[in-house]
Amino acid sequence: MINKGDISRVKTMIEENIGNRVKITVKKGRKRVTIRYGTIKAVYPHTFNVLLENISAFAETQRAVSLNYSDVLTGQLSLLLTETNIPIE
Repeated sequence: MINKGDISRVKTMIEENIGNRVKITVKKGRKRVTIRYGTIKAVYPHTFNVLLENISAFAETQRAVSLNYSDVLTGQLSLLLTETNIPIE
């Protein structure tokens, strides 16, 4: 079971790394996994925003996604700081 203290711990780790580049791994079920890179932009009470990098040279626009702290705790989403290779869990 997820405790409130666990969520606050993950939130503070993400707050400390605002502006840093992260590797985002999302489990989409069965054997599907999506890996993207981005920068942590903002932290809110229940979510945080990441600005994703461009996927191809044809798409010049950047995309922002909103992610949940509970997804990090349940293992559906994993974050890894690319500069230091430290996971956020």
